Amino acid sequence: MKNTYRITFFTLTFLSVLGLTAQEKQIEKANDEYENSAYIDASEIYLKVIKSGFKSPEIILKLGNAYYFNANYTEAVKWYDELYVYKEQSIDKSYLLRYSQSLKAVGDTKKAAKIYDEFLKLSEILNDDFRNTKDYLDIIEMNSNRYDLDTLNVNSKYIEYGSFFRNDTLYFSSTRNNRSSIGRIDAWNNDRFLDVYTTVFDAKKNKYLKPKQLKGDVNSKYHESSVAITNDGKTMYFTRSNNTLFGKKGKNTITHLKIYRAQKVNGKWKNVEDLTINGDNYSAAHPVLSPDEKTLFYVSDMPGSLGKTDIYSVAIYDNDELGKPKNLGPKVNTKGRESFPFITSDYELYFSSDGHFGLGGYDVFYFDLVAKQQQLINIGKPINSASDDFAFAINNTNKKGYVSSNRSGVDNIYTLVETIPIKDILEFNLTGFVTDKKTKELLANATITVTDRNGKIQSISATNSEGKFSVKINRFKSNIIKAEKMIYTPSNKFIPVEDNKKVAQLELEKNKIEIKIN
Repeated sequence: MKNTYRITFFTLTFLSVLGLTAQEKQIEKANDEYENSAYIDASEIYLKVIKSGFKSPEIILKLGNAYYFNANYTEAVKWYDELYVYKEQSIDKSYLLRYSQSLKAVGDTKKAAKIYDEFLKLSEILNDDFRNTKDYLDIIEMNSNRYDLDTLNVNSKYIEYGSFFRNDTLYFSSTRNNRSSIGRIDAWNNDRFLDVYTTVFDAKKNKYLKPKQLKGDVNSKYHESSVAITNDGKTMYFTRSNNTLFGKKGKNTITHLKIYRAQKVNGKWKNVEDLTINGDNYSAAHPVLSPDEKTLFYVSDMPGSLGKTDIYSVAIYDNDELGKPKNLGPKVNTKGRESFPFITSDYELYFSSDGHFGLGGYDVFYFDLVAKQQQLINIGKPINSASDDFAFAINNTNKKGYVSSNRSGVDNIYTLVETIPIKDILEFNLTGFVTDKKTKELLANATITVTDRNGKIQSISATNSEGKFSVKINRFKSNIIKAEKMIYTPSNKFIPVEDNKKVAQLELEKNKIEIKIN
């Protein structure tokens, strides 16, 4: 990852320090840096320890993770490859998810699928809707090539990302030259701190104007990003890093994230307040409001999370007090990292994840919060790539929006236009025909009933005048098709998942003799 604000949080069991030898002191120092998210410093020390002749699965795991969390997937694969040799030992198998994502990022999709299948099996999260990674890239391809993508003209050599927009104004975060953080470095990635900026699109010039720092008290000497503003323009929710003392007084700090709320006073953002959903021992970040502004969606690694980071929702009451956070559950959240939620005007959720199988580290996914039959959809290329793709946002009226990605080597913002609507991936049109078993005659008006393996009816239709039919089935489940017609014995055919793409043929045998009477 390129910066703290992609909130790649995690919890790992640290190597016990049993002695005070020089080597053990180095390991203890590296563990301190690792725990404080200073991954570059930690990786350098771990490498020295390994070169000195000491190597253990715990050190290799942390070294691989340190590279992964800074988006150096080539080095991450190198050390995860070495760690995989120790797979029979009692190592936290959650690293297999990061291993798989790293392999995808470097282009080894075949091995990535193998490792991901192993992760699913060991994690005991296999189900009827997602059995393995077979043909999954074909499914991603179904929703690919639906967007036109272009770089934003305000991008610089520094980090830029984020995508809250109101009319022609875009709010984003950047490490470009800003007074609040000059000379200060974030230990996570040896980069400068983020501030919130705005830029306005000039229709006459057909470009975005020079960005300006947000006025008021939102920007500080630490990180700020991911803003959400109410429709009346008076209230802002935003993310800020919170440094909490760790260990001995003044020795180390652990950086967590918090969501704050500010009010607009005379054109400037003032009255910054901490929120009840925050905590000093976990993070909360990336707020986004529901269309009716009665619910706040955000990301956290609070106790009880399913994975490294999960997406939560919390009610906003009339007095601006917040309710009890609710986890969106396993349909959205995984044992990996879910982040950067965005809610459209139609209550569609877009978010980034490395826990669902995708094309790279972070991929953008789609989930309709109000649909009767909910399904998770990878929105495909070109939005998603072998790199990290995140902070997706779109206007459902004009189909224009933004997405951020580090595909160019640094986090940049891209403009997007949706040209083709998203496609259903659960339902699949299975075609077939019904014939007379003896005469091979095509039978019109035969009733076709589709049921699942438990006998639950999925659909009912009939053959046309040519004896052909087309029915919708779940592509991830086995189905049973039943054909019926007067004076014929009903016939059933089992359609396993692997035969979903084949043409189904059913034969009916007459059970009565037809007598013609003058």
